Amino acid sequence: MPSQSLKLAAGLPGGLPIDLAGFHTGMTQQEALAKLTELAGTHNAQVQRWTGRLPYAKQNFLAAARLGFDDDDGQTTVLLTLTSNASGNQVFSINRDIYYKAGAEPGTDAYVQAIRDKYGEPSLIEQRNQELYLRYRFIDGRIAPGQKDQSICHPLQTAADGHARYLDPNVILANAWHHVKQNDSSKERCSAYLFIQLRFVHSNNLTNPKAVADASFGFADGERMSFSVQRDSEITTLLNQKAKDAAVVQGTGTPKL
Repeated sequence: MPSQSLKLAAGLPGGLPIDLAGFHTGMTQQEALAKLTELAGTHNAQVQRWTGRLPYAKQNFLAAARLGFDDDDGQTTVLLTLTSNASGNQVFSINRDIYYKAGAEPGTDAYVQAIRDKYGEPSLIEQRNQELYLRYRFIDGRIAPGQKDQSICHPLQTAADGHARYLDPNVILANAWHHVKQNDSSKERCSAYLFIQLRFVHSNNLTNPKAVADASFGFADGERMSFSVQRDSEITTLLNQKAKDAAVVQGTGTPKL
């Protein structure tokens, strides 16, 4: 199967990938699995894998991989979702959860400042009840401002939001191409979208907005998803035609009358 891939950080600031705990979209399945396997070995954990296959193709590809592990601060889960082998079998979305142990919760102000230092000023930052949300809308190499939640990359927002430990990779894969087609046809089209949710410490019916109990990160690479949709369509059409051609073969047996 002929494979093509998109340059590493199309549509992102400075042409550099967005890093989540050492993972970034555009990583090949070999690179992603090597890092997951290294983490799994360090924390005595197991990597879950899901495979996929394009219609009429003979080879499977790594569609998703998830790793959950405990460390000194609490529990972490990482979920990676990948494009097909027609477009290089590269990571196109990343979800990461961190659940902090009691006593290990970081301060909210320090967390927000660390996020700003690493990713820049958010397109939108808002607090809802016991949670703080930071959203980044990337358009053609820059972080774009947003006026309200609904205006920020809604199709990619749907693809990126969620908790890594609970998300079903099969659902992500089934819906991803629908989301990216919505994104491509939208006047609010985004190159990529980064979602961060910080949930405050809550105990004894009281909320402490100065400390973070858990954090969720989600990143969806719209450019890579769009390219993959195009490549999957092209390759599926090609393989379909080959299957039809292979089925039309002149018989070689001797007729009996």
